[in-house]
Amino acid sequence: MTYRKRADKNHSEISVALRKIGCKVLDLSRVGGGVPDILVRRPDGCLLLLELKTSTGRLNEKQKLFHKEWSGSTFVVRTPMEAVETVTGYRHG
Repeated sequence: MTYRKRADKNHSEISVALRKIGCKVLDLSRVGGGVPDILVRRPDGCLLLLELKTSTGRLNEKQKLFHKEWSGSTFVVRTPMEAVETVTGYRHG
């Protein structure tokens, strides 16, 4: 059975906030399989995966597995401010 994944209500607001600070945002919300909702490229080239959740949203089992097995930088954020703070505060390397 196939289904169309719906974006969380805060998806657009978070994407707009990240673009305002110079990030590129790629919507991955329709990929499925536990893949996070957006890929963010900061101006310095650093890539982060963000799973967008509402204030009461929880990771499903596929998302939990993806986060556990992914070796890159994956974060759960719930608000535009939290997304901006996560992206600007992350230090890779």
